[in-house]
Amino acid sequence: MMDRLKVFLRHRQDSFQPKLFTVFQEGISRQQLRQDLMAGVIVGIIALPLAIAFAIASGLPRTRDWSRRGGWFSHFGS
Repeated sequence: MMDRLKVFLRHRQDSFQPKLFTVFQEGISRQQLRQDLMAGVIVGIIALPLAIAFAIASGLPRTRDWSRRGGWFSHFGS
């Protein structure tokens, strides 16, 4: 049973290729790429404030003040 699982996982790992690579190999027009990038930016602009609003509404305590301690990147430090 374990041998079959190992073979399956090895085959799965060898055949995995991210969609981004296949899209670039097949070719993508500049217009489609621009539209996809714009859609991603718009989703990011909407999703980040929405996630913060959900955290505040759920009562999550603010552990750091982003505006006074270096902004977003201060959270990745010590």
